[in-house]
Amino acid sequence: MPKLSWNRSISSLRTFSQSLWRWLEPYVSSILIVAGATILGVSLAIIAQFIEPGDRVVVGNTAGTLTVLIESNQQRLLIGAGPSRSHAADLIGRSTRPWDRTVDLLILPGWDDHHVAGAIGLIERRSIDSIAVIGIPGNEPAWTLLERASSDFDIPLRYVDHPSSLDLDSRTSLLMSELDGDRDGAWLRFDYQGMAVDVIDSAETARARPDPRAADPVDDHLVISTRRVALPDASSPSVGIVAQPHWDFEFTELDAQYLASIDRNDRLTIGIDTERFRIHQDDLEPGMRSADP
Repeated sequence: MPKLSWNRSISSLRTFSQSLWRWLEPYVSSILIVAGATILGVSLAIIAQFIEPGDRVVVGNTAGTLTVLIESNQQRLLIGAGPSRSHAADLIGRSTRPWDRTVDLLILPGWDDHHVAGAIGLIERRSIDSIAVIGIPGNEPAWTLLERASSDFDIPLRYVDHPSSLDLDSRTSLLMSELDGDRDGAWLRFDYQGMAVDVIDSAETARARPDPRAADPVDDHLVISTRRVALPDASSPSVGIVAQPHWDFEFTELDAQYLASIDRNDRLTIGIDTERFRIHQDDLEPGMRSADP
């Protein structure tokens, strides 16, 4: 009897296996493709964890305003957030890895509330660890909303009312100040081992100058104008980066050797090494100064 029961079990198992195979046979190719894709995806994700993108600056056009993402020495800073709740978050999502999208510090110009909506959107997505506002804002209700949102999500917010320097390492820093004189705006300089990227946020970009206690205008560097299709008169950069013009009055000649115009929802990546900034040649066009002897 035990032997007979064993034989019946073997026969039942064989019958079940044959039935299962007949049912699965039409789907074998699909199952193998899905399994292969899953294994490949997991493998690439594991490999990607050990690949660092390196130090870089990513400039994105967020709803017509340029937002600047700086990654240096394993720190991530975001200058500006744009006038909408989603565009800056989309820039971060397209520029970082899915498991590593937190911004260590969001820096907002405080001379108007243009960037507050984007900042609140990032707060609600839990995408930032802290906020710094350059200057003391006015009494617009948007700033109250920002303070409430940062408090609700336990995100430190501080106001920087004097020229300041944030050291990223021994030879890399970010200088922050309001504009010199009575002009409204903010001037930031990312100094990478002696190479400079200036970020200007102002409605009067052409006449903008940094607070002399923070920095002096320099030539042969990169200038990013976040708000206007204009560059400061005080410097003649090697590369000027602006938003793509949309109106006739915005199409002007800019005093730079090369220009990069970023269209809405597009971005420009500036790679960095110890000797130079790297921008893809297709992203640049000759500027007004390129014709000078």
